[in-house]
Amino acid sequence: MRLLHTSDWHIGHQLFQKDRDAEHARYFEWLAACMQREQVEALLVAGDIFDVTAPSSKSRQRFYGAMKAFAELSGLQGIVCIGGNHDSPAVLDAPSDLVRLLRIHMVGGARSTHAEELVKLYRTNGDLGSVVCAVPFLREGELLRELRSESEGVGIAEREQAIREGIRHHYMRVLEAAEAQREGAPVVAMGHLYVEGGVVKQSRELESERSLYCGNLGQVSAGIFEPSNVGAPGYVALGHLHLPQKVGQRDHIRYSGSPLPMNFEEALSPKEVCIVDVDADSTAVRTIEIPCFQKLLRFKGDRKSIAQQIEAQGEHSAWVQILYEGDENISEIQEWANEAVQKAGMELLSLINRRRRPKGEAEAQIDVSQIRAMDDMEMFSRFMQSRNVSLDLQKTQMALFKEALDAVRERALEGQQR
Repeated sequence: MRLLHTSDWHIGHQLFQKDRDAEHARYFEWLAACMQREQVEALLVAGDIFDVTAPSSKSRQRFYGAMKAFAELSGLQGIVCIGGNHDSPAVLDAPSDLVRLLRIHMVGGARSTHAEELVKLYRTNGDLGSVVCAVPFLREGELLRELRSESEGVGIAEREQAIREGIRHHYMRVLEAAEAQREGAPVVAMGHLYVEGGVVKQSRELESERSLYCGNLGQVSAGIFEPSNVGAPGYVALGHLHLPQKVGQRDHIRYSGSPLPMNFEEALSPKEVCIVDVDADSTAVRTIEIPCFQKLLRFKGDRKSIAQQIEAQGEHSAWVQILYEGDENISEIQEWANEAVQKAGMELLSLINRRRRPKGEAEAQIDVSQIRAMDDMEMFSRFMQSRNVSLDLQKTQMALFKEALDAVRERALEGQQR
């Protein structure tokens, strides 16, 4: 059976207050054409469909419009979407009974039984093509409640170990259920989590919440997909990390990465989807590069160096970030940078001050555009960095803050739906 693996769409995302809807529209058009050309039989979307837990009506229209277009493709036999840490289980699960009529299977949150997270995909001839273990993002609170006897009154390290054990146990049970129903067909696993060996970012140029803290599950060994009592899945379709990659050089365990760069750093690496041919005995994976729908450029240096980089690019409609590393005051650079970028037909979204300060001079305040672009997690991370909190303590506090933030958002969403 031929599958297409993608993830981390983040519909509704804004980059420094710039709307990305036009990029998502072009991506979905490209994706439909790609699936038709490659004769894809099933689409796997491994979480973070939306950028926030309470997506706007515009974001939902974009998503369901794309789902309708995909469902109408000839030869496409099914779509499986799982929830990610940015998604609300309630939002994704609410229309699940209805969209299943279009062979769209939504698993927004963990089910009451492990077998309910299985999706059977059939080929055009009616044969069972694969059994998908559609495991969504497993939330820390749910796992700790399941493991309450082991997790109460223990330290952070023991608590994290209990969570990892909960994830391992969950996957083992779902894979056991798949083994009992596979009828000789291959098993495919899905997940939205951080697997040990995954690369979070290409460089350490700009530290952010995405690099400091990847969800609230910590690192999980790839061994969770290889339990000793059942056969390993033929392919593991992962989401959560935005850089496309194999995990631990295992060709059949992959992150597809996000289709759009979520920041200027992610624009440094190509974006991909994975085409997977899987049967009971073998798996073949190849990748297809996604076109760039909006050019993102980063220039860094002093005024002279930045001017040369802008001139070398020529005129086009790129969005630009400047990392200023000269000696002049940032107030003197702001107006010049805007004018130089606009003259080249580009748009300046972010100017970050890395001015070399004379010894004894007070540190410059963070740029206002940066503050406006920060989400809650990054703002909290910057606050801790400003107070010289140790990295170990930062990770612990970020985990607790994320759990509290998710709880507040879920309650707010429940209130809106009443």
